[in-house]
Formats: sequence, structure tokens, C-alpha cells
Amino acid sequence: MAGKNVVVGLSGGIDSAVSALILKEQSYEVTGLLLNMWSEIPNPFLKTRFEQERKEVEKIAQYLGIRVFVEDIGMNFRQKIFEPYLIARSRGRNPFPCIPCNPLIKFLSLIDFANDLGIDWVASGHYARIGQFKGKYFLKQAVDIVKDQSFMLYALGQLQLDRCIFPLGNMMKSDVRKLAGQKLPPGLSKKRESFDLCFAAGFQYSNFMAQMERQSLMQPKEFGLVFPEDDLPDQKIKASDYTCGMMLKNNSAEYFAGYADYSGMQIRAGSFSAALSSQFYLRDVKLQKQAQFEFVPGMTVKIRGKDEHHEVENIEMMGRYFKIATKEKLFAPASGQSAVFYEGEDVLAGGTILSVSEIV
Repeated sequence: MAGKNVVVGLSGGIDSAVSALILKEQSYEVTGLLLNMWSEIPNPFLKTRFEQERKEVEKIAQYLGIRVFVEDIGMNFRQKIFEPYLIARSRGRNPFPCIPCNPLIKFLSLIDFANDLGIDWVASGHYARIGQFKGKYFLKQAVDIVKDQSFMLYALGQLQLDRCIFPLGNMMKSDVRKLAGQKLPPGLSKKRESFDLCFAAGFQYSNFMAQMERQSLMQPKEFGLVFPEDDLPDQKIKASDYTCGMMLKNNSAEYFAGYADYSGMQIRAGSFSAALSSQFYLRDVKLQKQAQFEFVPGMTVKIRGKDEHHEVENIEMMGRYFKIATKEKLFAPASGQSAVFYEGEDVLAGGTILSVSEIV
């Protein structure tokens, strides 16, 4: 596609604003879109947060001289992201909701909006790059490895990557801040970034989950805790409060939470090694550069966005699942998390961790 018009997803933050600025300076006709994803989320802080974002976006749009639209996609977000997240946490799984949100909500909404207005491209402030291999688009790590967000974007498909522009993929965050300080509204370059779970804003995470339970939006199961000095569980933990590798206390002693036994509904606590594993099972694989998911020499995997790369030793296909073996033990590759596979800076594929020991 060769058009010079683009819809930029704006959030009121520095990265999306600089992305719009860069594209405007590259002679694109820029249209801004602010997505209200939280209108159906039972969190009283989100209304205020969204209104703050709206004011920031309007200020940025006026400063850049671009038109901006607001679209309410709250019900879609609730049904496709929020409710499935609560269900997963109720069962003790550990999904990262930003990963499905990108293809199912954010970029789908951007592309649908662009189609309605006859606009060719969509763009965001994500730190990632797009490459081509044998006529296929795939994600690459950003130049700024610290800010790289290719992990969160691995589920984007060909039809989305074909329309995407990531203006910040070749920039360092320090240069983005410098550009914002020079050419965008005063104070934007000093704005703090948000790393929280967006729909839980204003709450401590445990308090938010307790609030959802009180509102009958989730019914978490309970695990029995088994400590080294005990043969039988004598404490309980709600599945929504459990994360593999978390710290647990029994009397005055501290332990690490090991892997959940979902059939027996128990968690065995122990030393740091209780949360280590050099294998896990993978499902729902999404391909990027690879035409089929398979082991290649030098392949690495990340199980968290800010995790380091770990060398993969082998991949074994087991029906609808894959057994992944790594050369070193990983800390807490827990059920529901994502695993993204790389060859150098190229994203090969990604998927969802099912378990570490057996298919459950």
C-alpha cells in the first residue's frame, strides 16, 4: 500500500504523540484515534483516568494540527480481554492481557476505523520493527532493547502487520524524550510511564481482585499449600492470588511457591529451585517469521517482556501441543504466560504456556 494517510492510536503519552509527530513530519496526513476500552469495567478510577487521557490527546492533537476521534470499545474489551482474564486468574493461570488485547482490540479497532475512513495505514507508539522474509511480514526487536515490545505484539497477524507502522522502532527512548521536549507540549517529555494493569488502575492488585470477587465477577478456586515440613496442606490460597515463584510464609520461614498441581489443587512450596524448570508445554502457537514452528540452531525464548533471552535446546511436537526444552532452567514459566521465540532480533513465533510437567 502506498498511501500517505495514517491513523495513529493516541493515549496521551509521549510515545504515541512522538509517533504522530514523526509521521506528520514525513508528510503523512495524520488522524488520531483514542480508544475508550474501560467504559464497561467496574473500576471507579477509570472514568477519571480516561478523561485525563482525553484532555492530553486533545492538547496533543491541537498542538500538531491533526484531527482526533474518540471511539468507545468498552464492551468489546470487557468480553474479549477483561472477563477471560478473570476466568484464567480464578483457575490459577497467569495470562498477560496486553498480548491478546493488541490483535483483538487495539489494532483491530485501528484498522476497522481506518477502513471506515478510507485510510491506508495504522500506527502506534510501540517499540518494535517489521521485517519481510519470503513475501511474509514478521516482527523484529526494536533498536532500543530495553524498551522493546516485540514480545507483547507477537500475536499480530499478517493482515495487521501489512497495515502497521512503528515509527519508534529505530529510536532510543532518550531520543524520543528529546524530540518531545523540542516539538511537543511542555511537560510531555517528563510524563511518567504507566506499567500497571490498565483495568486495575487506582487499586493494589490484590485489592482489585478481591473487589471483583465481591461483585461476583469471579469465583476463584482454592489451592492447598504444602510446605517442606508438612505432608498435607494446612493453609489455603485463592487461585487468583497465586503466582508461581511468589514468596510464601509458614510461621517464620519463607519459601517460594512451586508449580500448581491443578488436578489435586495443591501447591508445593520450597526453595528457589521449586520455581525452576527447563521444560514447558506450549499451545496456541502464532507464527511470525517461521512458516512452521520448529527448532532452529541459535533459537532463544523469552517468557516475560523484560526477561532475558534463554537458549532453546529442543522442540518436540505432541499433537496439538509442543514440548519446549531449554538449556538452562527458567524461573517460573507458569501456566497462562506467553513464550516468544527469537532468532537474533527476529521474532519466529510465540504461544501460551500450558504447564511445565504434563498436559493438564
